[in-house]
Amino acid sequence: VPDVLDAASREMTANAAWYEERRSGYGTLFVDEVVELFNLLDRSPLVGPTWTLEGVPPGVRHLVLQTFPVSIVYVTEPRVVVVAFVGSQNPLFWIDRLGEFR
Repeated sequence: VPDVLDAASREMTANAAWYEERRSGYGTLFVDEVVELFNLLDRSPLVGPTWTLEGVPPGVRHLVLQTFPVSIVYVTEPRVVVVAFVGSQNPLFWIDRLGEFR
């Protein structure tokens, strides 16, 4: 399982709670999908495409959840670290977190 920054962990929990409030069972479905992608990252860390938005440094990757419009933003160097969960908000709100684990 990849390392997850505290801020990203809080975002994951907040997303799960938000979806659960909208429809019973969706919070669990959200967490289940996240766990699936974490397991995939553990096996194949380069599976997600690099994020090519302007302002994003090289090496930042993302995976989009299947059911929810949320991306898991992560890096693979120096190790696999989940940096953020990004929905429709400003897609670069997390950029300052890149210095937290290097």
